[in-house]
Amino acid sequence: TADVTDLVVAIGGAFDTLQNASDDTSAANYSVYIYDNKNETPSATIDLDVGGGSGTNRSFKYIIGFDTSIDDNQQITLDGDASRVVATIAINNIIVKNIYAYNAGFVAGQYGFYCNAAAANILLENCKATNCATGFYASNTSIVAVVLNNCTLVDNTQAFHWKSYNFLLLNSTIETGPSPSYIYGYSGGRISGCVFDGAQDQYLSIDYARFTIDNNIFYGSAISILKLSVNY
Repeated sequence: TADVTDLVVAIGGAFDTLQNASDDTSAANYSVYIYDNKNETPSATIDLDVGGGSGTNRSFKYIIGFDTSIDDNQQITLDGDASRVVATIAINNIIVKNIYAYNAGFVAGQYGFYCNAAAANILLENCKATNCATGFYASNTSIVAVVLNNCTLVDNTQAFHWKSYNFLLLNSTIETGPSPSYIYGYSGGRISGCVFDGAQDQYLSIDYARFTIDNNIFYGSAISILKLSVNY
């Protein structure tokens, strides 16, 4: 009986692809939940670049993978077909859970997850990236507040590369590839509760960053845990 202007919740049907589901929904006024149980090999990079949440409205866009029930915490696979970035993230207030970015390929610039534009409040939880040049890449110093929690970055040339402000890497499994993971930024962050497995020269290379690194396990045959470059 309510007038359409009183509508506060919209319940949609099924979308055919994650790209369409993201493009056709907006969390600008209220939180949106996209539940996805479809493994995909899309013909192009999935661009999560519209319809993000709002700090003013305390809203988020949620993208949540599942298998048989929406709370089973099972990952779905997005396959980059060894030729492209699997998924870009370029919106504010987005939470991505249970997504496996697979097989971007090992050519430079082919990333699993790629934050490539100014955005804030990005959370990846129980996500995974393998067979990529870089598992997670944040390339813009205007990116603020990125959190990876309970994620797995293994079998990549480089596990992660951060050039952003205020990021957290928590409770995750990181396998060092031929290139060490790289952190470059002018503000703080934290790496805590993670397991690093390395067989290269070093696990981490940190430039111009103020960081807390605590409660981690480093094992394998890497020569050094981290390389610091500071020009203050």
